[in-house]
Formats: sequence, C-alpha cells, structure tokens
Amino acid sequence: MPIADYAGAPVPGTDTAGANTYAEVIAAPARRRQPFTHLLAYCGSGGGDALISLDAGTTDHIYLHAGTQIVLNGLEIRLAIHAKNDEAGKTFDNLHISAW
Repeated sequence: MPIADYAGAPVPGTDTAGANTYAEVIAAPARRRQPFTHLLAYCGSGGGDALISLDAGTTDHIYLHAGTQIVLNGLEIRLAIHAKNDEAGKTFDNLHISAW
C-alpha cells in the first residue's frame, strides 16, 4: 500500500467567530480508510470557550477553554470536525484546529 494511505499533511481549519450551533471547521478525511489520528486545537483568549465535535456535530467531545491549546494522539476521526460556543451568546475567538 502506498505511504499516502498511512500518513498525510496536517489539514488546517479556522473558525474566527463561534456560533451557538455546530459549524464545520475541517471536512471529513478524503480517504475514509485513513482517519485523522492526531488533533491540535487552540482557542483564542479574546472570547468564550469552545466545544469541539469529532463526529460532525453529533457529540460534544472536547471542551476547550479560551486561551488554551490541546494536542491529542491515537484518535480515529472519520467524520468532519465541527465546533460551537460552549454557551449561547459567549462567542469564542479564533479557534484553530489541525488534524492529520
């Protein structure tokens, strides 16, 4: 199998102003047999906190405080990555996510 089936460059996504409902930040992996296995996320310090969903907005997976970042390894993300405000009306600022 080609190496491209096992590894890939990070796919970046940005949401500069959160919403009260989930919005797509990163589309589902192009190769369904090769899910994203790593995630890096940063939420800017100028607003509220963020909720990140790893299954296209079905489940709240990650709570990310404003001004913090996380790095997660060993994941299996096969669907789009979505994000929303953790609380209605408290908009997060500059959420950056990379997955690979």
